[in-house]
Amino acid sequence: MNRPTTRDLFRAFVTHSKLVWGASNTGCEAKADLMAEIAEERGFAVSKIWIHPASASDQFPVYLNRAKSERTRWNYHVAIAVRIGSGAESNLEVIDPTLFHEPVNAAEWSRVASLLATEYNQSLQVTESPRHAFFGPHDIVSEEGRTKTLERREAILTNASNMDDPVIFAGCLMKLRGDFVDGMQRTNPAEFQKLESLLIMGEFRDWFFAPLSLDRMVELLGEHPRYYGVDSAAILAKVDMENVLASFELKRTLWAEVGRAMRKLRERADALNLGRWSPEASLFRTFWKNAMYRARWYSPFEEAEWRSFGLDPERIAGPSASGTQD
Repeated sequence: MNRPTTRDLFRAFVTHSKLVWGASNTGCEAKADLMAEIAEERGFAVSKIWIHPASASDQFPVYLNRAKSERTRWNYHVAIAVRIGSGAESNLEVIDPTLFHEPVNAAEWSRVASLLATEYNQSLQVTESPRHAFFGPHDIVSEEGRTKTLERREAILTNASNMDDPVIFAGCLMKLRGDFVDGMQRTNPAEFQKLESLLIMGEFRDWFFAPLSLDRMVELLGEHPRYYGVDSAAILAKVDMENVLASFELKRTLWAEVGRAMRKLRERADALNLGRWSPEASLFRTFWKNAMYRARWYSPFEEAEWRSFGLDPERIAGPSASGTQD
């Protein structure tokens, strides 16, 4: 089994009609089980490889993309392992489209899967099991129990594209955001650094990661001429608000403009809170003590508030230096 063969197997899994990789946060046991079955049918010596905390009741944090912007928590993660070579020269290649774009060796797989847990000083175990283990390395399914396991596998795989499932929906947004950030890191490091610095701002991070209600967004854009200083009609013309994933498209399109607006709001708030005393600053500091007011200051349609404290809502975003992200 040489490298091109495992790459061909990897590509077959990525394009398989029953293996949906849109949500990377759930369903690994069912995906790995079907992959193991297919790999074995093709003549591979296949097993499963698991990463998990020592206690089955514990969870561990994991990064879902290379730029480390997306993260989730798992009780365990499982992929298939194909043994290459024989005897002392053999090694495991792991095929895991959840975390990688190609086959990797077992050491690299465990390093990436445990990276965030390691940062939190949480040690994990890596266990290889026979391919019939399903919900854990020691959950070996008997031939008698295989029928029920296959029914469970089919249900999980079928649900993998169900956007009405909040876990699947959240996972798809994670995948889209992660691919967007990774692509920017790879192809445009300067823009990635801007986005990375914006994600440090709590207000921008909340906006970038939280799903938005599409019905409410359409309603608000119809009622207000601007969204963080960007023409609302232009947004509605550019983003397909009937798409269930329009929340991501909105953020991908507007991250730079919203980031500039957030920075200006932060800078103006700091100037009023930390600068010289004036009647205007004194009034603002009184308002700022209220958490609800602070949240309102960063909301997209508080133009009257921004104007009253010296910010022009029509210029708050400003022209994009690099062009809107398409």
